[in-house]
Amino acid sequence: MKVVIIGGGQSGLVTCKTFVESGYDVVVLEKSDKNGLFNNVLEKEMFKWSSSKFVSGFSDFPIPKDYPIWMNFTQYVEYLQMYKRKFNLDNYILYNSEVINITKVHNNCKENWEVTFKREETSIIKCDKLIISTGLNSSPKYIELVGYTGDVIHTDTVYKKMNRYDWKYAFSGKKVLLIGGGKSALDVGHVILDYTNDLYYTTKRYIEWFPDWGLDKDYIKENKTCAEEFLFGIEAEYPSDTHLSYLEYSLPTPMSGFWHLFGRKILVNMYQGSNIKCVHNHHKLCEINETPDNLFGKYVVKRTPFMCDLHNGKAKVVYYPARFDGKTIICENGETIENVDVIVLGTGYEMNIPFIEDFYYEDLTKKVLSKKDDSIAFVGYVRPTMGSIANTAEMQSWWLAEYFKGTLKPKYRNFSWARPEDPLNVSKHVVIGNYYMRDLAMDMKIHPDMYKMFFTDFKLWTRVIHSTIHPMLFRLSGKKAFEGSRKMYLENFPNIAKKEFYMYYIMFIIFHIIYILGIALVAYCITKLINWKWKKMYKTKIGKLTFFIIFGILLTLSYSKAY
Repeated sequence: MKVVIIGGGQSGLVTCKTFVESGYDVVVLEKSDKNGLFNNVLEKEMFKWSSSKFVSGFSDFPIPKDYPIWMNFTQYVEYLQMYKRKFNLDNYILYNSEVINITKVHNNCKENWEVTFKREETSIIKCDKLIISTGLNSSPKYIELVGYTGDVIHTDTVYKKMNRYDWKYAFSGKKVLLIGGGKSALDVGHVILDYTNDLYYTTKRYIEWFPDWGLDKDYIKENKTCAEEFLFGIEAEYPSDTHLSYLEYSLPTPMSGFWHLFGRKILVNMYQGSNIKCVHNHHKLCEINETPDNLFGKYVVKRTPFMCDLHNGKAKVVYYPARFDGKTIICENGETIENVDVIVLGTGYEMNIPFIEDFYYEDLTKKVLSKKDDSIAFVGYVRPTMGSIANTAEMQSWWLAEYFKGTLKPKYRNFSWARPEDPLNVSKHVVIGNYYMRDLAMDMKIHPDMYKMFFTDFKLWTRVIHSTIHPMLFRLSGKKAFEGSRKMYLENFPNIAKKEFYMYYIMFIIFHIIYILGIALVAYCITKLINWKWKKMYKTKIGKLTFFIIFGILLTLSYSKAY
């Protein structure tokens, strides 16, 4: 079966490897002479990767141990090159191949895709299945600034078209307004402060922010006041994306729904006090857009340096602009900012694939497969609330390879009756990452047997229950396992068991106890009903054990379907 993959970045590379190993005939078309958009960032060493090295690596090729916890772009690009060389993926990649158009054709009762691309000359390649992996960060999203006459720069431009000399020219001595609540805004905000002391900051949506647990000791030492007074947890040894442990995702519905609806309020009250309404402690930032109670309403931003900048008064937080008059900005609270020279937009990206019609990717099965045509798929367009696009893309590629072979049937797990929102569909592209990967694993039947592991390999069980969900977890047993996978898992995931907050464990134990008591109450009511209906049954041995039988069945079913 011929498969064409468009895009040779992190998602395209892991998809290529998966499909080659699965026996497909694979060709990857990459627009540039490099792998991925992050190669296009001019000052790669100035920016950190958005997830820690523990969750960013692929399942059978961990990120080198000598890499820092928070890699810069240069180091992540080097890792992708090592991955590509290790598995000889260049053998399947056509570089400098810009896709112009794709067409579905019908020949002799068979349907194929025709992909027209330009390399040295225009060519056409035919395939049975088509996978798009060009990524979400290719089309910057702009907002209307009607009436504003100053310069407007998107953070995409700051990353990909400007170096530090350009930054100096653009921002030195200028009054700048930065708009945006994602990682690019906070990245670029920290950079701008190297060139101007006149920076204003605002965001329309709240910041879903976690401290960069695992920052190097020098940074903490240099920002001691900020760390001690404002940023709870910054001194912790391990990064925040490893603290979302499997323990949390063991909660059955509806307890998991309760946790996500009220989890933030519980955590904030537990660690920061009831007077704090946001995930951060910056009162003005909290005032302009209070964080909702829902724990995972937005993907998490881990950019402590700029948060410290805000706490230290290096940038002034203002309300969102209501209107513009030349270079004057009138904010929603009536405050006026005069003579703003530059507005920097950290407003993110929008999905735009120029060579394909929109209807193919407007509605996707499991956010992978087009519902309009199941011979075309999209890998790497999921943004996990906490975790890495790379490891979700790896799980997507596994799922897709099985689907195309006809060995997998998607199962839809709908628990809307017990959850405030669907963990697999927080928004168009955002998912609760660990739930999403677990859902794909359940479809593929590669989820490890945690009950068996508890009795046969308690050391491994202890590490798994304290670690986050990652494709490496699904390599421990079953059809995705390989020799040495257990050793690799133990050596590459931090042992958080000794570092976690004990209150966190106690809280989840209480959640499980409440749930089990609830199941017991339901079993008791059913038993009483049976007793009232069929009194003679209770004279038998089985009848006397009815409560325990019903309780056992309900408990087993509910935990086996935990979500």
